[in-house]
Amino acid sequence: MGRNMISLWCVMLLMAASPLMAQNIPEEVASAFRKANPDALSRCTGSQVELLVESYTTQTGREAMTREMARFFADHPVKDFTLKHRGKREESGFLVGILTTSKGTFRVNCFFKKENNQYVIHQIRIEKTND
Repeated sequence: MGRNMISLWCVMLLMAASPLMAQNIPEEVASAFRKANPDALSRCTGSQVELLVESYTTQTGREAMTREMARFFADHPVKDFTLKHRGKREESGFLVGILTTSKGTFRVNCFFKKENNQYVIHQIRIEKTND
């Protein structure tokens, strides 16, 4: 095998492995935002969540976060959610997406930490964009 062929195989291997590197970040999170489903979102959170929605910030439990997100989704009917970035390290991860609602566009950041061998959300940030 020539040097170019080995390089090509290495690139192909890295491209194939890149989705696996982020696979532990729950897919349900993007789906929960897309479907405006606070219950599905709560299944991906830890027992305590820092919630930052526009100018409102609170450290709260899973049940209260579910109520707050249900209120947000009721006030901002969701049209679409587009996953832009996600990644992870050994003990943490993140997800960035764009939430399009009938009342505007929002940037969504979810930050994960590893608990009991799975990634759970410990912070959700929803900020209005100028788009």
